[in-house]
Amino acid sequence: MKTVLLLAPQPEVADSIRAALDPARYRVLHRADAAEAEPFIERGLAEACLLDLDLTGVQSAWILEKLARRLPGVPLVILCGARSPEWEEEAYLLGAAHVLPKPVRARLLNTVLDRLCGGPDSARPRAAAVPVLPAASAPACRNWPRN
Repeated sequence: MKTVLLLAPQPEVADSIRAALDPARYRVLHRADAAEAEPFIERGLAEACLLDLDLTGVQSAWILEKLARRLPGVPLVILCGARSPEWEEEAYLLGAAHVLPKPVRARLLNTVLDRLCGGPDSARPRAAAVPVLPAASAPACRNWPRN
């Protein structure tokens, strides 16, 4: 069973995440903020961290950056209502593994966590790799038409 640390100020978010995740595969530890979650962060008890953040403010970037430093190797998944493409890009650059819009769909959340944490979906066979052409037979970029 994988442990997911959920940082969300509203208890309703925790209830919906618990209802969405497969209880046989995931245990959810809910804390309102990073200060409350400090014992779990210090001991490295989480295999993934879900963050309920508003993707528009500077404080969200600061929290994400701090957690990415404190939880190296732990995937950080952002749950957000309001978002902008610029902030979403910044979230990925600061260490987010995935950004999910709210309301979170159960099947999508389970699949994302399975892939990030090595669950059942990550063991699925991947599509065959596309063969790479040798450099000599690949067309030169300068010969391609420009638009």
